Amino acid sequence: MNVKLLTIIYAIFFILILFSIIISGKGKAPKGAVDVSKIIYYYVDLVINTTHVEEAINRIQNETCIRFKKSNKTLNRTSGINLFRNIECTLIYNIDNQSYSKDELINQFPCLRSSGYYERLISEKLGAINFEARKNRQEYFMGLKKIINASLIRKYYHGNFSSLQNFSDVMGKEFELRFHDFKRINEMYCKHNKNSSLECENNGYQDPRNSSICKCPYGFNGYNCSDLLISEKSLCNNITTFTANMSEQNISISGEKICTYRIISEGNKTLLIYLKNITMSQSPYPLFTSLCPENMSLEIKTKADKGYKGYCLCGKIRKHDIITNSSDVIIIYSGLNVSNSVDIYFKYQSLINNTRIEISKQ
Repeated sequence: MNVKLLTIIYAIFFILILFSIIISGKGKAPKGAVDVSKIIYYYVDLVINTTHVEEAINRIQNETCIRFKKSNKTLNRTSGINLFRNIECTLIYNIDNQSYSKDELINQFPCLRSSGYYERLISEKLGAINFEARKNRQEYFMGLKKIINASLIRKYYHGNFSSLQNFSDVMGKEFELRFHDFKRINEMYCKHNKNSSLECENNGYQDPRNSSICKCPYGFNGYNCSDLLISEKSLCNNITTFTANMSEQNISISGEKICTYRIISEGNKTLLIYLKNITMSQSPYPLFTSLCPENMSLEIKTKADKGYKGYCLCGKIRKHDIITNSSDVIIIYSGLNVSNSVDIYFKYQSLINNTRIEISKQ
């Protein structure tokens, strides 16, 4: 065969192989990530409450680009996610039993499950929850176990099964994924949907289902999260952004409405915020949990990353002051009824002869 012709045949063959490699590589996720161009399969053990799992799956799907499909058989580690129940939980958990002794309730504690629990478990399997977050969750979990062991059996649960289920829901509220968790999942798996011309402000992220708008942390609004969340400007003192200086300033809010305020200090100084006569809605969760939902509380975001949930205050509190570690603070008043109110005093931190000047507390 002619050498020149043979060379041409080899060249064509090489080009075809190279082309097939390029085509087969398109749409693949980056190294270490799940390929979300394909559905993620998951298997649920028969003894697990599938309602809780489905609630978790639906919430993750609503906030990210990821899609899941249930499998009827167990999966290997690279094919999907398996959700099993601990064997000890299967042995001691009896749904027909309507009452529990103190020891039985304590034994049940590690076996409580909820949609929030499965949200976090799935995100861990996706690699979106880091070691520090898992450690914090375990510390919270063990702390609650000690509290239950000390007092709650007598004061709150009375060994009742319905109360045990309620406690499972409380645990779910603590463990459910927050805004920054969903943002991390999207950063890991949804880059193929990103619109390079849209910049999200205030630590929002692009909506994976609509690349022309951003998903915003609570307290922010607008297509790119540049607006503060308010019911109506006239209901929120007609001003939502304040510049803190050495002089004390005051914001008084009351009634059924949502008002978000941004306080920025002069000279990049930290802020002293004094809260007085706080009357917000009572948390629906037991007092021992310290759970206070952000959409019914007075929330103060002091971190630079506004995607994180801030410090939330529920119920009646006579006074509470906060020294911030930043010069940019967001305060969100979520009043659910006409009796809600708060007085906010603020100024930047001043030092004279190494002595802090405090806000007057009259």
